[in-house]
Amino acid sequence: MILGRFIAYFRERRWVDFIAEIVVLVVGVFLGIQASNWNDDRLEKEKGRRFAEGLIEDLRKDLESRKALVSYYEAVMSSGERTVQRLNAESIDDPLAFVIDAYRASEYNHRAPTRATFDEIIYTGSLGLLPGAVRQSGLVDYYRWDNSLALREAVVESPYRLRVRSLLPHDVQTAIRATCSDVFDETFVRVGFNDDCELGLPASRIVEAAELLRSDSRLLRDLRLQFSVLNAHLPNFRGEVLILEAAIKALEPSE
Repeated sequence: MILGRFIAYFRERRWVDFIAEIVVLVVGVFLGIQASNWNDDRLEKEKGRRFAEGLIEDLRKDLESRKALVSYYEAVMSSGERTVQRLNAESIDDPLAFVIDAYRASEYNHRAPTRATFDEIIYTGSLGLLPGAVRQSGLVDYYRWDNSLALREAVVESPYRLRVRSLLPHDVQTAIRATCSDVFDETFVRVGFNDDCELGLPASRIVEAAELLRSDSRLLRDLRLQFSVLNAHLPNFRGEVLILEAAIKALEPSE
């Protein structure tokens, strides 16, 4: 139909009508393409906004869990430091505290990254929809490497943990787990240890357990290795806190 009109214009030499038709056609095509581009751009921005909102929610959860991991492992390290002091002392000044600290120095915690939104972003090839500051914050590396899992695996099979758990009598370990267990926050994240510890065991039993630990000449050596493992990972948790804070700041809408 359009071709027929153009042929008629040529035959009748209606050049003005021909040019006008061409202009209308070109403008129509251009506006159609622009409208499609504008709509695509709107949909992409909306997708980016939804991803940003979901990611902010995930990262805020992880920020709290990473801060809790820092606090938890600092408590583990403190227990280890006190254990070293008592192992090097001439006598045990507080058998109960010694046994509890030695046990706690072998503890671990794990919180996997909340990655559902980020995985969807990667799967759909939408990483470019996020602000450049987010991509430069180290967030991709944060999701690439689960530092919490790596430390958990290292501690679970560590010589120190295995030695402490093999030396302490079963009833002593059971009492520690029952009354000196982990403290959780309102979101069920482990944040530290219960300081109100009453094992309910005879004092002689606690002294016996303390002597079992102190008499093993390899315990201090294994504890030094435990410190090495913890010191390799704890700075990573602190770094993840900074990464998450930077990513959240970049994702939050500006005022």
